[in-house]
Amino acid sequence: MENRAQVQTVASTLNLPEVTGPDRAKEEKQKEKAEIAARIQALYERSGGPTKAAEKIEHVIREHLKYGRDHGESGRIETYDNVIRRFLNTDRSWSGFVKEGQKAGALLMNFASQFIPRPDPGIEHVAKELHDLNETLSTFVTMQERMARLEAKLDLVLRQRSELRDGGGRG
Repeated sequence: MENRAQVQTVASTLNLPEVTGPDRAKEEKQKEKAEIAARIQALYERSGGPTKAAEKIEHVIREHLKYGRDHGESGRIETYDNVIRRFLNTDRSWSGFVKEGQKAGALLMNFASQFIPRPDPGIEHVAKELHDLNETLSTFVTMQERMARLEAKLDLVLRQRSELRDGGGRG
């Protein structure tokens, strides 16, 4: 306790911010949670209550994410991916890592492509031949069905003709 008091005294003489301990961090977290709860309650009140306006709440949140000054570029909803990409692209200390990562990714893709089976051009030829054969076969089946119908009609006509001959010769 004595050391903490000395540190606080030195910090105050040097105009340094007050040193926070574990208790202070807990208090700040609780204060932040209370503040967030108050903001949520204000949002519900502004939108007409939680039972009435889920769409309105979503609209208010969307508008805040789009135009809020604490959410990146105005008019654009920022995602985690956007934040990380922007950080990696603008921070020069990361540019070497990013370039090396891109090179490693390209090498990995080249290495992996050796093990990915490529379609055999012969298989495509066989598939086309099978497709053509299937079309020919379906045409043949259609022709057989038409021939069967024609034969049935011809049998009917021949039967009727023979009945007319037989019936006409007796009378």
